[in-house]
Amino acid sequence: MAKILYWHLTIDDVKNREYPTDKLIHWEIRTIINKESHLSIYWFRDGIPFDKEPINGIAMYGYEVEHNLVEHIKDILHKELGGDILVRSHRIFLDKCNIRIDNKFISELATKVSNELGYRSEIWLEFDNIDENYAKKLFNKPLIINK
Repeated sequence: MAKILYWHLTIDDVKNREYPTDKLIHWEIRTIINKESHLSIYWFRDGIPFDKEPINGIAMYGYEVEHNLVEHIKDILHKELGGDILVRSHRIFLDKCNIRIDNKFISELATKVSNELGYRSEIWLEFDNIDENYAKKLFNKPLIINK
């Protein structure tokens, strides 16, 4: 059994492929604005570090992204997922929001963000305790294996 990270997956890659949600430990939607900037929305199974206690929800940040775009996506996510908005430095959190971790939810969320911003999004998925042979067949994309 290994820890597997798939990166640079397309929305269609994820939308069209079910995976073992019980083994998913992290997902990220990364919307590429240009070579120097992106918007990231992410989730961790064991919670996202906020202060001394992790929050159970999602977080987002914009790296070299205009503040108004980040605020726009924050408002869309809050309307769509609910939860309590928390802010720490450049990161925005939605604590106790309504999220799922299945392929349909993540691909639909990535599509919504891409359409709103007008930029391409990619998805990163990280699994733990997954069979290497199964992992190699799951997605035909780059992956990193840690044993």
